[in-house]
Amino acid sequence: MRFLSVGLNNPRRPWTVLGGGSMKSNENSITIEEIPVGTIPNWLHTHLVNQAIDPRPISMDGPPKILTIYANESSRRQQMSKLSGIGFAFDRTLHHTLESLRSSLMADLRIPRKISLGPAFDLVLHNFCSESASNLSFPLINPLPNMHWGEGKTTALSELHTFLSKESSIESWDGPGIHSFTKVLRDIEAKTGGTHPDFLTSRILRGFEQIGTPFTLLDIEGIIMLDHASPISKSDQELLHALSKIRPIHQLTYPGSYRLGLHGFQLVDDFPVTDPNDLPKWIPRHQISNEKDTPIVDRVFVNREDQSFDASISIARGILEEQESATVLIVDPAYEENQSRWNKMIQDIGLPISGEKIPVTQSPLGHWLHELANIGSGPNSFSMEKLRLLAVQESLSPFSAFHDNDTHSEILPIPDIELLSKIARSEHILGGPGALQRWMEALCRPPKNDEKGTSRESTQWWLIAIASSISPLLEASDRRLLSEQRLVTGCYSGKTLEVPSPPSTGDEWFRDIIRQIDTSIVEESLDGISLPVVSIIQTITSEHEVLRTLQSSVGQAPPRGGIDWVVEISSILKSTNLPVPVSGVSSRLRVMTPKDSLGCNSDVAILANTASSSWNLRSPKIPFIGEMERHRFELLRPDTPIIKARHYISHILNGCNKTFLIDPSSDKSSPLAAPIEEILPYCKISIHFDPKSEDNLGPRELKQHDGILIQQMKASINPPLNPSAITIPLDRDLQRDRERRQPRKADDEGYLPEGYRNRVISFDYEDLTRKTPDGVEPPRNSTRWPVIGATSNGGKNSVTIDPRPFNPIPSGSDVSDRRHGYSDGASQEKQLWSPSRLQEWAKCPRRGWLTRGLKIRDEETQSEDLDPRIHGDLLHQIHHDLICEILDMEEQVERDIGEVLGTKLPFNVSKSGLSEQEIMKAALEILDKLAPWLERSDGVSTFRLRMLTGMSHREWKSWLSNPSEVPLGGRIGAMIRSEMELSDSMPIALEWEISSGTDNGMEISLNPNETSPNQIQINTIMVNGKIDRVDIIPFDKDGNQWVDTQGSNEIAPLRLFERDDWKPRRRVIIRDLKTSEKKPSDRNKEGLLNELQLAIYARSWELNHPGDLVVGAGISTIGHSTEHLVEPSGRYRSELENLAVGETTSITSGLHRFPDESNNPKSDSFRAWMAQRLSVALGVAQGAVEGRVHPTPSKSACRYCPVSSICVVKMEDDY
Repeated sequence: MRFLSVGLNNPRRPWTVLGGGSMKSNENSITIEEIPVGTIPNWLHTHLVNQAIDPRPISMDGPPKILTIYANESSRRQQMSKLSGIGFAFDRTLHHTLESLRSSLMADLRIPRKISLGPAFDLVLHNFCSESASNLSFPLINPLPNMHWGEGKTTALSELHTFLSKESSIESWDGPGIHSFTKVLRDIEAKTGGTHPDFLTSRILRGFEQIGTPFTLLDIEGIIMLDHASPISKSDQELLHALSKIRPIHQLTYPGSYRLGLHGFQLVDDFPVTDPNDLPKWIPRHQISNEKDTPIVDRVFVNREDQSFDASISIARGILEEQESATVLIVDPAYEENQSRWNKMIQDIGLPISGEKIPVTQSPLGHWLHELANIGSGPNSFSMEKLRLLAVQESLSPFSAFHDNDTHSEILPIPDIELLSKIARSEHILGGPGALQRWMEALCRPPKNDEKGTSRESTQWWLIAIASSISPLLEASDRRLLSEQRLVTGCYSGKTLEVPSPPSTGDEWFRDIIRQIDTSIVEESLDGISLPVVSIIQTITSEHEVLRTLQSSVGQAPPRGGIDWVVEISSILKSTNLPVPVSGVSSRLRVMTPKDSLGCNSDVAILANTASSSWNLRSPKIPFIGEMERHRFELLRPDTPIIKARHYISHILNGCNKTFLIDPSSDKSSPLAAPIEEILPYCKISIHFDPKSEDNLGPRELKQHDGILIQQMKASINPPLNPSAITIPLDRDLQRDRERRQPRKADDEGYLPEGYRNRVISFDYEDLTRKTPDGVEPPRNSTRWPVIGATSNGGKNSVTIDPRPFNPIPSGSDVSDRRHGYSDGASQEKQLWSPSRLQEWAKCPRRGWLTRGLKIRDEETQSEDLDPRIHGDLLHQIHHDLICEILDMEEQVERDIGEVLGTKLPFNVSKSGLSEQEIMKAALEILDKLAPWLERSDGVSTFRLRMLTGMSHREWKSWLSNPSEVPLGGRIGAMIRSEMELSDSMPIALEWEISSGTDNGMEISLNPNETSPNQIQINTIMVNGKIDRVDIIPFDKDGNQWVDTQGSNEIAPLRLFERDDWKPRRRVIIRDLKTSEKKPSDRNKEGLLNELQLAIYARSWELNHPGDLVVGAGISTIGHSTEHLVEPSGRYRSELENLAVGETTSITSGLHRFPDESNNPKSDSFRAWMAQRLSVALGVAQGAVEGRVHPTPSKSACRYCPVSSICVVKMEDDY
């Protein structure tokens, strides 16, 4: 039965070639025979075998020598593979596609070599076009001589010229630019002595006229042209007609409707041969038939098109396993987009795959070579992200060895990644022009006291070495920086830093960098698909050499360096493809496009990705060809894609024993492509693909299926690779279950019953700062303490005393409990704690373990705006430097009160005798020294300058040229105004180290009756850190007595209410400076009730200063307005309220008492607060040491968690 011969079969009539001109019948030179669809006739295969076996000419009774033309390279290779499989050699020059035949004829006719079209040629062509455009050769496209000629214009003209040459329409085309472009190509041909592929067919036709019969056709009797889809290009038609005048052509075409595209292409409008006696004499005798059985098609339904991949592989795997010699052909219209996915799936079932064309930049070496060449160019040149990535990669050394590698030296050209990030933040260094200068200016400054000088100079050396090694690629302004002695002098050693000898040109740099690449990776370590480094290097260098050779031939001067050279090498790296790796093993499973499948056969074919969205049946868009040009020149007929698609499908269905159609049409958004809809009448069997069936699962899916079974508490098919890991997916569900089970109902007293404490696993910060509901006793006066807030029957929530560290009840799963530290988890050996480290562990033990123990956190990215931390550090430092300058103080050095009183130095800024305008001037001078980047005119600098000083950029530049006294303005002005109000306190220390400079830290401990909630002994901890500011207050209102010489010399007891004999020698206020946009009162509550550092600082000061008593502590918030808040000791509240020491608060008075007190406590709530916060710190540290790393997620804890991206139990915030 003839397949798909339905439709209107047009009656035989003379027809014209597209573009005009009647095609004359040449019965002697061109004959046509219809053959069954989808096959190469047996008689032809037999003849090809005989032709290979018997080399005798026909004159000696040998078989006629026939040249065969295949539809594509895939079908040609398949037929040659069949011949090779028989076990003898054969003449491969008798097997051609039209493209390979052109190359053979080009050599025969001694036409100059074909110019290789690649990245190198594209660059040369673009330069030619750009030069021609400046001479107004393309007036309609580029009407001005100085108008930029972009690469897109060259690409568009090249694409148009190639298309018109295939359609033999260049001479008749009168559109924009094509004739000037042709002149450009001919000019390149003349200078290189080559032939552009667009002119190859016309040169071959001219060669036929001048030379006659080419060598390839000398000893053949005729040409057999296998079935081709209609239509073929006009240039191909002209070539075939010319060949038919030299040797006869016998066309084998598929039968069917011409209009629908089922019939194969015919060179002449003639009836096919039906009588064997009418066949040309050189054609082997055989019976003529075009009959074919109805194809067998099974329809496989999938729920969505994405399942086509799994369904196809599942069907193919089943067939290949059942039949050892079976072959399968998967046809995917979108194969080019899906090739990597197909390769991955075929590789998973253990079959060889076809190589994939990928650009050089997708290999590690190519990527980093591109990044290194571009690090000094573009809007992100020398950005922190680029430098950091370049520093951590190991594929390429950015510079050659240029110094004695003394392993004992602490200064080596190796960067400190953390330091790079810190400097980028503090100096607000963004990528772009001038970034290199800002980096070098920042790094050449002497290291600060808290920085490691050797690390800073090593980073400085590394950056200068990179800049020197790529100096030919830099702008002239950046190259001049390397000759400034100040910038290349070590910031720590003071010595001139040795740098590698800079190459003179970009090409020299390229050769040097390639020469130092490590090629020691042996091929045995590769996976059979990846390319060795040597192959990648050869690909890059070969294309670069081709470019230089081509430029030399055409007389183009290559750029020596700078941005032009960088653009050139970038274009090569991004456009050059890596060599396609060849496995050398033929596969029984092939995947190809419908076009490539024409002429190929297999036992089973699978039509995949058949939705209309995957099969593009629109006519291609060619630049400068609109509707008018398309109709005028009869180009790009809109029905051509669907005509060819029908022809391809007809071949696929008939070229195999059985076809599976993967049908996604059950998904209404994925209707079948039109040609696929037409074959549905042939589908007799319908199958529904079950993606969850074990038979349809690949190795990867089987593992996933086993995991799902385990999650559903069912036995897996295969045992897990790591049985201990199977509970990891349950962590989220287990955590959410714990949270749902957390008790929230209050008892009669308004708080959570005491027996439920160990079932509490999280809380929100708001729980610490709530007001006590009416009818509920405040925590300090409750019958038990500490208490945990709960919800009463009336829906009111009571306040919570910080219940951390949490100690949840183990789940009972030994593996899970060990992982989360309930049993023998990740124990810590931390000997020295800082308040910030303790705070991380207090927020969430898992967070503390990952960020502080394992040093894991999300990679930091730099935003255009100033980092909030730098904004805070800047105001912080201005505050300190200003006080130090006015009061003659030093950071980290305690002020000598006797010296202050003896020399009559000012007690504080308010009593310094300076006006606000004078202090503002001093502050602005400090700002200029700390933030030179404020001189820039970009938006961020302008905005931050206005925020800090209240000045515009013009006013700031004017002030810098003539510093003078100015009124208070901006946040600095608000900070000074607030400082002037602190007239009754004396700053005695700034950035004071609580460990007194020792490496061991300060020991913090509590007695059992001071620890909460259980009053047990908790191990002591050693802490270090720096107190932002320490003030003392006078004993008299006039400020004459700052020290009570009659006071005690003992360390102040926490339980001061039990020691009537103890008197303070000095009374101290601890201030912690914070930059925040929150209300100062809210930030102060957070510092007192949620954070740990105020209590640690307060107790550490007392321990270091026997006789000193901390009578107040609080947060000094620097923001839109600056406020110094102080939470006073109850005994001294009235006194502090009458002194100008800041705004007093009353946060702890109703909350805290010692755990062994009754509901009528005698203690000072401030001292009890200090003991409670220290108890939390000790408990957190002990939990960490014991390895309790369980997660305690909450919205407040997870909001800015640096490891939330890898935490499966995180709590999402509301936005």
